[in-house]
Amino acid sequence: VMELCAGGDLDKHMKGQGGPYSEHQAAILMDQILKAVSYLHDCKSICHRDLKLQNFLFSRKAPVENNV
Repeated sequence: VMELCAGGDLDKHMKGQGGPYSEHQAAILMDQILKAVSYLHDCKSICHRDLKLQNFLFSRKAPVENNV
């Protein structure tokens, strides 16, 4: 699975961009994160007990808008 996540994790992505995300970028990220966690919980009965920036992975190195 890791080879499909060439964009690195959210922690490194945030530190590497040199400043905070815009409100629009943050909204896109939160929407994706909440949808993913909801899917795991509601559809697969999985409770992820280690939600942190390092555990959210990007598919490629690109602006947030292009990573969803």
